[in-house]
Amino acid sequence: MSSSPGGTCHPVNYSYFFIHTLMNDNTLGDAYMEYFKRAPDEYVTDISPVKNSVTQLKSFIAKYCGVSDDVATALLKEFMKDHKKPRDPMVTFRKRDPKGDREMDKISLSKYLNNVIKEGDVLAPTLTVYDAPEKIKSIHAGFLAGNVEKRSKHKKAALACYQNEDWDGHKYNDVIQKVMKIFNNSLSGTYASKSTAIYNPSAHYTLTSITRCVASIGNAITESIVAGNRCFYTPDASMNYLVAVVSTVDMNKVESTVNHYRLHYPTSEDVIAMVRHSTDRYWNDECVIDKIYTYLNKLNKYELAAILYINDLHHLKKHNPEFVRNFIGDLGRRVPNGCAEPLKALRRDGDGINNLVHHICMDDIRGMRVNYTELSLENPEVIKVLGSTADNIYRVLDKHRLLIKTFFTSDILPIDTANVKDLLRDSIGLSDTDSTCGSYDKWVEWYYGNTKFTSEAVGLSAAVMTINTQAMDHNIKVFAKNMNITHEAMCLLNMKNEFFWSVFVAANVSKHYYANTVIREGNVFAKPKLELKGVHLIASTVNQDIVNTAKDDMVKAMECMAEGKEIDQTALITKIANIERSILSGLEAGDIKMFKTDKIKEASAYKSPEVAKTPYFHHMLWEEVYADKYGTPGDPPYMCVRVPSTAKTKRTLKEFLGTIEDIEIRDKLANFLAKHGKDALGTFRVPLAIAGGTVGVPRELLAGIDKHRIVLDNTNVYRIFLETLGIFPKKKLLISEMGY
Repeated sequence: MSSSPGGTCHPVNYSYFFIHTLMNDNTLGDAYMEYFKRAPDEYVTDISPVKNSVTQLKSFIAKYCGVSDDVATALLKEFMKDHKKPRDPMVTFRKRDPKGDREMDKISLSKYLNNVIKEGDVLAPTLTVYDAPEKIKSIHAGFLAGNVEKRSKHKKAALACYQNEDWDGHKYNDVIQKVMKIFNNSLSGTYASKSTAIYNPSAHYTLTSITRCVASIGNAITESIVAGNRCFYTPDASMNYLVAVVSTVDMNKVESTVNHYRLHYPTSEDVIAMVRHSTDRYWNDECVIDKIYTYLNKLNKYELAAILYINDLHHLKKHNPEFVRNFIGDLGRRVPNGCAEPLKALRRDGDGINNLVHHICMDDIRGMRVNYTELSLENPEVIKVLGSTADNIYRVLDKHRLLIKTFFTSDILPIDTANVKDLLRDSIGLSDTDSTCGSYDKWVEWYYGNTKFTSEAVGLSAAVMTINTQAMDHNIKVFAKNMNITHEAMCLLNMKNEFFWSVFVAANVSKHYYANTVIREGNVFAKPKLELKGVHLIASTVNQDIVNTAKDDMVKAMECMAEGKEIDQTALITKIANIERSILSGLEAGDIKMFKTDKIKEASAYKSPEVAKTPYFHHMLWEEVYADKYGTPGDPPYMCVRVPSTAKTKRTLKEFLGTIEDIEIRDKLANFLAKHGKDALGTFRVPLAIAGGTVGVPRELLAGIDKHRIVLDNTNVYRIFLETLGIFPKKKLLISEMGY
């Protein structure tokens, strides 16, 4: 990315090889995958903060003081005698009796957590406890499961229709899957609404908190693996992470892994450099750094390796460049032949491998619908390439199985997930409640020496993405198990790779961006598809001809970026200035296509007792002032055109009245406004039936139209677009007024 950490300091915020990972709602989930996932029964619930704190404290004392575990235990006990013991806080909560009535109760936190494990219940991040599904089935869960299944079906059908250029089928299925999504999302909102029969705010918080935790894990894991960036936002958080790794990880496995692959043995200098890499952006206290360095000097090389390499492909690459180059190079390599049973390799599809295959072989399947179950891909040569590439990936993963199990499927979750919102980011350029988007352009630059957009570069970035997203999925399963979810249900909580964008451009307006979708859920499009988000970029309420032209220019700009060409900024700015002049000319001629429409209802439809404060006032104004000259629209309801006015103050209203040459109209308008106590008129509402005919906007209103505002409203999409290119027009000045 061209932006600094956090993506907030530079206006030009392009990013290449951007992969969007979305929270998965597939009810079938993933089967047990042998490389990045453990067997289901290997995931255990571990919510014992007191026990784990003691374990980590003993480990820290033993290492820092250079004593045995027994001595460390004795020292810790002695310390506890002289200091206040850790408090086991009391938890006040409401519980339901067998009849469903709620009552207040109070219990210590440790007992509260132990009861969850003992009873086999589910613990949400908000500490709300739910009966396990085995005890009682949730009707709402069944409703969601049904909708999720339907949505998945229509979503796949929409993509299949798109690849087959069945545009009607694509539009139909896309609408249905969006409806299913709205149904599911509406349930959470219903829980939070007091006016509904199923009002239950704790359920709303549960759904939101789980989703946010999953997205936060995705953000933190991506930053750690792709960029070596940990959320070391305080000295305590930094030291806590180091101690947790040393006290939790199986060092025998680390030793075997480092020796087997002949990895670099990290020194304390290597590790303190990693620590500084993550702490310098938050705090700078050399006394604390010295204490951390002293602790690191007490660790052996395998403990240092665990700290440096776990969930960190970036630092593994930094200290073992050739090893990582060979690993990801082989993992992202296209293999044209060599697999005796290519369909068998493809149908295995473990660890999201087929998604990786489709990225690597994107040129082979561009515009095709690939479905191995129905054998709809009839080209045997393409099947051979896909199957051979998949077979090679499994071989590479087999070769690196020990490395993956040791460093990318550990018990070390991202540090302080609740504070990930404050994480200054290097590789995450976009994140929402249920999704995370990571950029892999730096890996392409490192491997090839420069940014490339070839299929080989895409395959390489997808190889890193696969390692990252599969490690992410493992961490989500650890999180799910700590909620005490059953093995069978754990697979329901996961994330999937949804979009691959070769170019992503973030706007300065929050949640506004444009990107070109090359691949979606393994489907390689015949040509990139524009992905546009943000109300001001979509701009459904302004002239769509301008919006569509702006979209075309965004696509051209991204094509220039991908091809390494310069964007002709002068031509673009001149084009926008000409659009502004065209709008102004249309307004002078009474053209109404730049205006928004509205509806004037009958007077009884408005609650306000003051007619002058309702749109009906404009019907009265038209009938009394303009009807004799331009005709009557009839009684409301009817559609009207909203025309922004400059007569927003007493002074500007007087100026506007002075421009009206028709003395009769001028006097009628002045008298009408005075009668109703109005000394300003912010908007004109002209009946559409009249303005849309030969009349247009009445000549008497032209001088009072806020042309400046109309031009700015209709070209705002272009102004936001210009800012993404590093061009910042003055806020209230038209580009055509700048000499273009």
